[in-house]
Amino acid sequence: MPVGTMVVVTLPDELAPFCWSTPTSTAPTVLEPMTHGDELGGGAQATFRAVAPGEATVETTNACYTFPSCGAASELTEAIVTVRA
Repeated sequence: MPVGTMVVVTLPDELAPFCWSTPTSTAPTVLEPMTHGDELGGGAQATFRAVAPGEATVETTNACYTFPSCGAASELTEAIVTVRA
């Protein structure tokens, strides 16, 4: 994608006690976070802006958030984004 493109990540609500973590960028100098947050229903969202050529990975985890932990495996979801000039 070209520099200046906005990437919007929207993750749906989940059944309790599972929820998504706020999506993050592994290279904020390439894919800069603009807004982010999570929802009471277990969903999450983030908006990123492509600011420089390179590659970044958007990551989020779907996990059981209880104390003590419910013992379920966490699910990591990734998307690789390539930014071009």
